[in-house]
Amino acid sequence: MRHVRVLITEPAPEGRARVVVADEHVCVTSAERDRLAVADVIVGLDPGAETVQDMLRRHPGCLVAVRPRPDGRCVVGTRDGQVAVFATPEPWAVAAAAHAWTVAGRRLDTLGTATLTPGEDRRPRARPGGAGRPLVEVRRVR
Repeated sequence: MRHVRVLITEPAPEGRARVVVADEHVCVTSAERDRLAVADVIVGLDPGAETVQDMLRRHPGCLVAVRPRPDGRCVVGTRDGQVAVFATPEPWAVAAAAHAWTVAGRRLDTLGTATLTPGEDRRPRARPGGAGRPLVEVRRVR
């Protein structure tokens, strides 16, 4: 189980990043069966297992589900039926970005790319197409 804090920023005129979305959520893997009931985000571990829609149906408190595909990409689904495919080696990272984006009222098809960088408190921060020392990059492919 991870407590995840995500700040999504965009460049501001004075050269500093401006926070446009701030989000905190609980992320668990599908193997953490005793914690699935409290999950905001579920990361499926088996590429051949249930779909993201099935995970969301079985866990009504979850807003975002993600599972890896055999080709190295990740399928992300949201409670409101949005589904997108992202290229990233880290399913939790795309799930964190997708959760923050979704609770901000934005659609997955507008997320595009996000670079997660360690913040001052060493927690990931997501910057759509942002600069900085990347922790992991998330790129929507479809």
